[in-house]
Amino acid sequence: MIIKGKKLSPLAISLFLIWIASPIIEGKKWKTLTIAGFQPLSGSTVSYIGKITLPAGQLAIKDINARPDILPDYNLTMEFWNTEYKSWVATKSFIDAINNPPIKIATFGPLTTVGSRPVASLTKYWNLVTVTSGVSSAALINRDIYPYFFTTETTDVTLNPIRIAMLRRFNWTRIATIHHISELQEIVSNKLNVYD
Repeated sequence: MIIKGKKLSPLAISLFLIWIASPIIEGKKWKTLTIAGFQPLSGSTVSYIGKITLPAGQLAIKDINARPDILPDYNLTMEFWNTEYKSWVATKSFIDAINNPPIKIATFGPLTTVGSRPVASLTKYWNLVTVTSGVSSAALINRDIYPYFFTTETTDVTLNPIRIAMLRRFNWTRIATIHHISELQEIVSNKLNVYD
């Protein structure tokens, strides 16, 4: 930091920052942390799930704020965007959320793979954790591409050990899969070969 041609030491900068923050520390003022929420609230038959997930997210935030042992001195809030079950709307909503205050610390949703893939591919550039409740796509569990993406849903690949156990139980040594060509189904089928 330079003030009128003089370079300040790290100690001076630290003391200055403490002085600025002291009213917040002494007064125990609440600092607001904001999560960006992306749910399909219209435009699709999936919107009924978004309308259920929205109050669940709000209830979780209410419960977190009510507990003094979780995020003390902070107030967690969530701003929601309607993704309309469209990937381009989810992407635009994410860009709007990032470009407008307040600063977002994480994302909740999008609810489906359609919206989650583009958003999860962008959140890594802002180091934002993305938590969703309805995505089972095996493509999104690749930590190299989606390092901050987490889902509460069981992914299709995690069911492979169960499939393998069933095959072994019946002593089946050769299988074939019939599926439509999609990245999700290709990943699940290819992961079955790992268990040879």
